Amino acid sequence: MNKTNILTGIAVFCAATVLAQAPEQTVKNLQSAYQGEAEAVTFYRACAKRATQEGYPDMAKLFRAAASSEEIHRENHLRALREIGGPVPQLGSPTEQPRTTKENLAASVADEREECHVMYPDYFRTARQENVSAAMRSFRYAREAERAHARLFQRAYNRFGQKPSTDYFVCRTCGMTVSDKMPAVCPTCRGSGLNYIQIE
Repeated sequence: MNKTNILTGIAVFCAATVLAQAPEQTVKNLQSAYQGEAEAVTFYRACAKRATQEGYPDMAKLFRAAASSEEIHRENHLRALREIGGPVPQLGSPTEQPRTTKENLAASVADEREECHVMYPDYFRTARQENVSAAMRSFRYAREAERAHARLFQRAYNRFGQKPSTDYFVCRTCGMTVSDKMPAVCPTCRGSGLNYIQIE
């Protein structure tokens, strides 16, 4: 074997090694996101019950919409994790417990902003660097939906006590959450608006 072939063989071997190791951090991020979204589902459902008990049906509906969206994110993360062969973590007990509805809204605004401005952008960048398209898609879907959640929770907090009647819709593909009117085309996954479900 000549020198050129040897060098080519080494380069191919090194490239294959890098590719084999590349998704390591993305696997960890998917596991973390999967666990976090599972906890969010439980937390938002509990917040919805609290809002109903306190006499805020519109706030309860918003929390149910967020729970439905987070459930979609959880399943998207799980699908991406399985696609790249990462181990699925055991889900633990929720760490956050609901308080009053107004406090829950404020906490949700802070949590959703951190996820859409810090956590998911960081996860997305890592997935892009490691060239894991399934994770990039899942993280992008979640990031955009969390941004919408932050706006909706902030609006609900600002209108707290007014008891408005609002319709909420969630995309079954990406979890995007909108209010008042179902879109013709999902702004995030570009699927048909018919894929949205109305939250009761």
